[in-house]
Amino acid sequence: ATCEPVSSSMQPYSMLVNLLLSFYLFAQIFNSHHIATKLLFFQFALFEAFHSFSHAVHIQESLFQFWTIHLLNYGNVIATVFVFRALSRRKLNLSFPLLLSAFDIALAIEMPGTAYPIFSGLFVYLSVILTHLHFLPPHFAQVFSRNLFPLLLVLFVLLANESTNCSAMLAYLQFPYHAAIEIVGVFLFVMLTDAIKKWD
Repeated sequence: ATCEPVSSSMQPYSMLVNLLLSFYLFAQIFNSHHIATKLLFFQFALFEAFHSFSHAVHIQESLFQFWTIHLLNYGNVIATVFVFRALSRRKLNLSFPLLLSAFDIALAIEMPGTAYPIFSGLFVYLSVILTHLHFLPPHFAQVFSRNLFPLLLVLFVLLANESTNCSAMLAYLQFPYHAAIEIVGVFLFVMLTDAIKKWD
């Protein structure tokens, strides 16, 4: 469960952050040129729109919401692979991402609704970038090493803290702690889309 008090089945702060991000991502479709890039930004926007909806109608332990978000993450992965292939015009090595995907799917089946598939899903996406970092544009590699990777580490720490300490934190203070994770996600998406637009 996400660490934010629920008001009338809604987590308003996380919902608002994701809704604004989905609008931003949708707008980037019109600031890009290649069809692959436009499709990626549309997929990102779709992911964040449903993410926002899952906080607007927050259903505790909802497997429907869990699986929809998880599958939309695979949409992000596939669309990113499509962009890397289209813009680099090089053959991609997907052996490691596919291996991680098999592990992720098994973990999601065995432990749905927990934090573990969130971590493994993020690792699947991260593996696509790391596997092909050697032929991505210099500016992309620079943004990844200086900004995206450190922010991902912050995200992992926040997610781990939420999964272990949420009850204690909410007992101490009713505060939308999960919104901090969503704000880190905003920075990640904005920097990622900006790096891809410069390549587009």
